[in-house]
Amino acid sequence: MVNVALIGTGGIARKHMEALLNIKEAKIVSTYDVVAERAQAFAAECGATAETDLEKAIAKADLVYVLTPPSFHKEIAVKAMESGKHVVIEKPIAITLEDAKVIVETSRRTGKKAMMGFNMRYREGYRKLKEIVDSGRLGKILYYWSQRMEMVRPKGNWRTNPEQLSGFTIESLSHDIDMFRWISGSEVCSVYGDVQNASPHLPGYDDNALVVLHLADGSAANIQASWSSYLSFNSRGVVGTEGTAMISGTGTWNFDTFRYRTKEMEEECIEALDDPLDIRSYQMENRHFIDCVLKDQKPHMSAAEGLTILTISHAILRASRERTVVHLP
Repeated sequence: MVNVALIGTGGIARKHMEALLNIKEAKIVSTYDVVAERAQAFAAECGATAETDLEKAIAKADLVYVLTPPSFHKEIAVKAMESGKHVVIEKPIAITLEDAKVIVETSRRTGKKAMMGFNMRYREGYRKLKEIVDSGRLGKILYYWSQRMEMVRPKGNWRTNPEQLSGFTIESLSHDIDMFRWISGSEVCSVYGDVQNASPHLPGYDDNALVVLHLADGSAANIQASWSSYLSFNSRGVVGTEGTAMISGTGTWNFDTFRYRTKEMEEECIEALDDPLDIRSYQMENRHFIDCVLKDQKPHMSAAEGLTILTISHAILRASRERTVVHLP
């Protein structure tokens, strides 16, 4: 049995709580939140104890879920690992590179697992794209893309709190960057970006991005993303020398169609997908986290990879500020 502490009981915590309640080898034993009433409500739902002291919440657990705004990730993750606990950190790993490096170094020094929460890897649509790329049917991959447009105007939470916000490029584009690295198996070596803010009353809250990434295998990737679009749609895809494949749907994250055509096919194949952003990807992700602890497995997504993705996000912001291509080691 893996005893779990949920630190932070906002919206993303509910996804993890619901998933963990369906895993018999996991038990949520404690919750903690700066809003005590919210932690108490969560605890009542999952049979845990709501703690008003962070250290007490951590002490009860084997595995600590860090589900707070990212500006607090370092403090909590380091405290947990130095207390002998493994951690799951929701993306992004942190806001600053300095904080992320401390998390990675603490995991290395303590020997405790620091696992990143990138649930999109467990989506059916993403897996369809990876499978067809890995099969070789598309030939040499030339280009990846991610296009997602939606109106998102969060109010009253950390995303628009000047003291806690991280912005679109660090928080949300981390999913797109992870998709390209995961599907391609290749690292990003240079970036160019044009990052815009459609909400001038919120300095630092970038909500639009047009990005070009060059990968070490010679392919390229493009991100076109908006949280201020009056039209709502998405598509992700891959262009190869012998075929093209894509997933698409409504809103930012819902996939309802998988399309592909290779050079030997007279017509494209269109498959219906039932892949809304629901509990299923979180269920599989959390099953993996629990197995990593029980079976001492290496996580699919480590804190070191979280640092790599954050480094790319910061490079995109720098490229936009300086109107230049930024090269990565």
